Amino acid sequence: MISQTISLDSITTDKVQRPDRHTEVDLNRLIYESNRSNIGSEPLKKPDSFIIRAGLAGGLPFNTLTTDIVSGCLPARHACYGICFAAKESWRQGIDFGTRVLNHFDRDIFKADLERLPETQGYVRNGWNSDSSWAWKQALALAEAVQKSGRLTIFVTKAFTQIDAQMCADFAKSGAEIRVSISAFDNHMQLKHRMQFIRNYREAGGVIVPILMSAKFKNKGLADRQGQIVDWLQIHDLPAAENSLRFPIDAPITQVIDVNSTRRIADSNDVWSGRLYADRLVIPTTTTVPDSYRGLGCGFLSKLDMEFVRSLFHDPVKTYEEVMESSEDQRPPRQCGVGHTRPVQERV
Repeated sequence: MISQTISLDSITTDKVQRPDRHTEVDLNRLIYESNRSNIGSEPLKKPDSFIIRAGLAGGLPFNTLTTDIVSGCLPARHACYGICFAAKESWRQGIDFGTRVLNHFDRDIFKADLERLPETQGYVRNGWNSDSSWAWKQALALAEAVQKSGRLTIFVTKAFTQIDAQMCADFAKSGAEIRVSISAFDNHMQLKHRMQFIRNYREAGGVIVPILMSAKFKNKGLADRQGQIVDWLQIHDLPAAENSLRFPIDAPITQVIDVNSTRRIADSNDVWSGRLYADRLVIPTTTTVPDSYRGLGCGFLSKLDMEFVRSLFHDPVKTYEEVMESSEDQRPPRQCGVGHTRPVQERV
C-alpha cells in the first residue's frame, strides 16, 4: 500500500530549532557575496543541453557517473552555501548556473554505455553538477534503465521538488537509492521539506540515505542546530552519512566557520574539518564506496549488518580527529568535487 504524504505540520514535532531571523538574513547575504565573487563581468550564456551518458564510455571522468538530468541548477543568490564547486566551474566557463536546461535521455545510447561498463561496476550515480529533483520523471526513466542493466542507481539530491506517493513507489520499485543532502545552513522550510521527502520515500519502501553536510560552526546557533539534525537522524533510525563541507578560506561565508578547527585541502584554497560525527553517522558517502557497491538493501540503520557497512569505506572522508592530527594538506576522496568539463559528450 502506498503511504500518504506526511504533512509539514507533523515535521514540526521534530525538535530542530529554527535559526533566528538575524542569522538567516546574515547567511543569505554571506552566501550571495561568496557566490558573486566568482562571477566575472561578461554576460553569462545559457547552458548547453547534453545527451545523458554513463561512465567512461560516455565521456565521464569515472564509470560511477552519469550525465546530470539537467544542466544548470541555482542562481548566485541561492547556489548552495556559497561554495558549490559546480556553480563556480559554470561561472568560470561563462555559463549561467541559474538557468536550467533539460538534458536529453536516449535509452539506446544510455543502454549501450551501461553495456560497456565493467561487470564489476555495481552502481552509477546521478547528481554530479546539478540535481535530479528538477526533473524527477526523467530521473525515473534513467533509474529504470539502470535497473535493467542489473545495477543500482544512486541519486544525490537536495530534493528541491517533492514527488507524489505514486512516483515515490515507482522510484522504490526501481531500487534507486536516494541520498538527500541536508545541513544546518538550510533554512527552516528547506529543512522541513527535506525531512518530509526523506520520510515519504522510506514509507514507500525506498532506501534513503540522508547526508549531513557538516562544518565546524563558530556560530553557536548553527552548531546546536547541526547537533539537533544528527539527533533527528538517529531518532528516526536512518542510515545517514556525513560529508565535510569545503570552504575557500577567503569566501565571506567562512565568517560563520571556526577556521581554527580546519585544515587546508591540497592543491586548493579550500579548508575543511573532516567528519565530525563518525561514531553516529556511520554510512559512507557516495564517493567513498567501492565500485562494486550494490546498495544497503534496507532503509533502517538498526537492521543493517554493521560489518558490511564498515567494509564499504573504500576511500573515506577523514574524521575530524584525523584531519586535525595531520600536519599535511588534506586529500579528499578521489571522486569528490570533479567539475563538469565533459569534453567528449555530445550536445543536443
